[in-house]
Amino acid sequence: MTRVLAMAALVAILLIPNALVAGIINFDDLTDPGAGVAVTIPSGYGGFNWTSMGYINATLFNTGNNGANPPSSTPLVGFTIGTGDNNAPASVGLITITSGTFTFNGAAFSAMWLDGENVTLKGLDAGNNVMFTDSFSVGTAGTVFRPETAWDGLTALEIDGSGGLINETFGGHNTNQIAIDDFTFNAEAVPEPGTLVLLGAGLSLLALRRRK
Repeated sequence: MTRVLAMAALVAILLIPNALVAGIINFDDLTDPGAGVAVTIPSGYGGFNWTSMGYINATLFNTGNNGANPPSSTPLVGFTIGTGDNNAPASVGLITITSGTFTFNGAAFSAMWLDGENVTLKGLDAGNNVMFTDSFSVGTAGTVFRPETAWDGLTALEIDGSGGLINETFGGHNTNQIAIDDFTFNAEAVPEPGTLVLLGAGLSLLALRRRK
C-alpha cells in the first residue's frame, strides 16, 4: 500500500501545472559598464533574449544628460540600440522569452534624447502573430508605465520608437532610442530536465518493485 501511495504521489507531482513566477527586471544586477559605455544585454538574462537591446549607467552616460536618467530605478537602464548617428532611427528592440510564454504586466519607458517621441509596443505569440499593440508618447523627463492592462500568452515583446523633437540639453542627439526599466512579468517555472529524469526513474523503480 505504501508503494502504491508513493507512486501516486510521484504521478501527482508530474501532473502539477508549472508554477507562475513573478519577476521585475531592472538591470541593476548586471555588471556596471561605467561612464560613457553602452553594453549589449546578455542573452538569457532574466530568462529572456534581448535583440538590439543594451544597457547603460544612466547617471554617468553622457555625463548623466540623457532621458534615461532617471527612468524608474537607477543607475542601470535598458534601451533600444541605435547606430550612434544623428537623424538615424534606432533598431527595433525585441525581448523574447527563452522558454514557454509570459504575461507582460508593463514597464517604465522614456525617450533617451527626444521629446514627444512615439513608442509602439507589440506583443507577439509563438507564431510571431501580433496579439496586442499599444502606442503612446514619451519624453526625456519622467517615465510612462505601459501597457495599462496585462498582455498574456506572449513569447516576445517588440519596442519601436519614432518621431520626436530634439532636446538640445542632451547634445542635440536625434536618435529614436527608447529607455526601459522595471520590466514586470509573470512566466511559468518550467521544471529542470534533471528533475523530470529523477521523477521518471523513481516511477520506474517503484513499478519494478511492485512486480517483484
